[in-house]
Amino acid sequence: MPFLEWMFESKHEATAAIWQETYLSAVLRAILYSDDSYYRLAGYRKIDPITSLTAEARFLEAVETLFWRGWQLGSNPEIQTATSVHNHLTSGIMKYFGDSFRYGPAIELFEKLRKKDPEAGALLAQSYIGQNKEIKAVQILNHDLKRLPISYALLHVQVDFLRSKGESQMALKLAKFAVNTTPSEFLTWAKLTEVYIDLEDYKNALLTLNSCPMFTYSERDMHRMPAPIKTHLPIKTDILNSGIMEEDAAGRENEIDPNLSRLPAPALHGTFAKAYSLLTRLVSKIGWDNLLKCRSEVFVMEEEYRMQKAKEDSQKTSPSVNNDPKEKPESNDDNNEAETATIDVEAEKKETKNEDEETLENELTENMETVDLNDEEDKENTPIEVPHTPLVRPEQVAEDKSKSDNGNGNNVSIQNPPHPNDGVSFTFSNKRLCERWLDNLFMVLYEDLRIYTFWKTEAAHYRAQQMPYRKTGAEWELLGDLALRLWHENDAKDAYEQCLDHKFSAKSWMKLLEIYVSEPNVQRALLAAVKLTVYHERWYHEIVRRSL
Repeated sequence: MPFLEWMFESKHEATAAIWQETYLSAVLRAILYSDDSYYRLAGYRKIDPITSLTAEARFLEAVETLFWRGWQLGSNPEIQTATSVHNHLTSGIMKYFGDSFRYGPAIELFEKLRKKDPEAGALLAQSYIGQNKEIKAVQILNHDLKRLPISYALLHVQVDFLRSKGESQMALKLAKFAVNTTPSEFLTWAKLTEVYIDLEDYKNALLTLNSCPMFTYSERDMHRMPAPIKTHLPIKTDILNSGIMEEDAAGRENEIDPNLSRLPAPALHGTFAKAYSLLTRLVSKIGWDNLLKCRSEVFVMEEEYRMQKAKEDSQKTSPSVNNDPKEKPESNDDNNEAETATIDVEAEKKETKNEDEETLENELTENMETVDLNDEEDKENTPIEVPHTPLVRPEQVAEDKSKSDNGNGNNVSIQNPPHPNDGVSFTFSNKRLCERWLDNLFMVLYEDLRIYTFWKTEAAHYRAQQMPYRKTGAEWELLGDLALRLWHENDAKDAYEQCLDHKFSAKSWMKLLEIYVSEPNVQRALLAAVKLTVYHERWYHEIVRRSL
């Protein structure tokens, strides 16, 4: 009789329920990891677990049985708390039926589940929208939101639908309500940021992005295999005879410029990757200079902090000018002793008060100095590492930093502090502190923009000189990734096509397939699909959902 062993416990009989859980977990892992570029193992064969309608019916039966326990599987890293709607089980269902645009079976499943929990109506509405039955989806959202008005899953489906119809102003009210109902989730704040960007309200978008709750990224459970001494992965005869298969390039085509390979943006994961995507969308809308201007208008900058500090110092020192001791008329000894005791007590109180103010001032200084984007010690303690290449500071920070560095390094020195009566307008209290992680993302964005600008400038120079612009295949692929991160789709397409001129790259073909489909370019999309199908067949990958 089969049995299993629980961790730190004795053996247990393998019941039908446990076998069903094991089966569903294996199918979900196969679906979710099928086209994951990080889940690559040499010699790892990917087999399609659902090869027929009978197997699909068995899969749906297991899903229906275990649906309400799906939250136990966990969720994507952008979600803090897994729910019955946001978890790996629902992600696998929507991926399986969504990638093939076969929403019919999913609709039947969610119709049954919706009777028990109206929040399942969010998945049902998404399925109807994917099937181009928008009126039915709106009716479901209207009905289920009356039953459960605080569900951010239902609200977000409605927000996305309104955004697709150009009704961003209406979507804004719903996005705000979702934040009010679930302020602890990153998704609600990120959705509100997207709506603000749609409305071109970039200041509020930046403030909302700064308010996003960030979660530490936990790496997934992935197989770790030692490097084999030798491998034998023969190519199938029919693939060899087809002439479509291209050999992987070796040698120089895989060489990469260190400035490209050390960019920190590809190392971002989870909520930080999503937040960086929102920040790059912002800069693609308004440009780097306007983004810095917007940042200086909503966040406390270094110069403003110095002026506020000078104001506080001058206010504290001004009353002390009039506190000089005055001559007292002569009086009897008793009065003199009483006055002396009173003066001593008052002096001790003033001294204690000054010490408390000085301590509070030091604490405030330490806390407020964290808004400096360029504090090297702070950057060492952050989870995102900035490359070794020297950075050019933003103008409003660079000028201030050069002045302060003339003194004693990190200490802020103020020369000729403004007097409170000089008519200087302070807006310090109307601004917010920029979160440390957002400061780091600004530096990551600067690195991406620096490399992208250098690439485009260098290419334009070579064209003007009528000289060929050469890069290795691996470098063209990384440049394509860079352009895609910065929302320059045309530049990304050119870079990926240049990469394929030098070597075969499944990643470049996959990115081009998505671009060709969005254009749409049917002929090139079919060519990309054929290339990817042959590639996956050569490496024994029978299930890669996106390329299907």
